[in-house]
Amino acid sequence: MVKSGNSKPTKELILDAAFSFLKEPRYSTFSMNELAERVGITKPAIYRHFKNKEAVLAAMEARVLD
Repeated sequence: MVKSGNSKPTKELILDAAFSFLKEPRYSTFSMNELAERVGITKPAIYRHFKNKEAVLAAMEARVLD
């Protein structure tokens, strides 16, 4: 689970973890299970913040463009 001492909102932690996949050759093929594991939360917790993987990728794009 997400550490209680972390001051970032869960949605931001999810995006940070998604960006960490960019360092890997298969960055666009990560699964929601892998993303949840990397964040330290459950897969359903991701779906509380994002409708699907495409929504995660769109939020990543929006963050880059901001």
